[in-house]
Amino acid sequence: MGATIEGKGRVFAKEHEGWTSYTLGISSKDKDSKWINAYQPIRFKTGESVPNNTQIEYKAFPVVKARTVDGQNRNYIVWQILSWHPEEEAPEEAPEEVPYAEGYTELNEEDIPF
Repeated sequence: MGATIEGKGRVFAKEHEGWTSYTLGISSKDKDSKWINAYQPIRFKTGESVPNNTQIEYKAFPVVKARTVDGQNRNYIVWQILSWHPEEEAPEEAPEEVPYAEGYTELNEEDIPF
């Protein structure tokens, strides 16, 4: 079974003894409208590197990795980044106003029967 994931996120890079590990920060609001954060391990194609704290748009697929911790096998998921590019800052546009069609009128709360 295969799945691909597309989205936007912030990449965090951390240097270790001669190699770099990457995580993708993912945020959403909870029921109380407070932001909650999670971090997903990711990897890029060989030879690709991304600076720390970079916002990207990406396409990825999940890969299961095995690791032995204290004599026990622990499987975990890493997202393999297939393609990516820095997220471009787009200017915010005002929502387009839709004119009322001829012959129709705008309803207010008092006009609605329910």
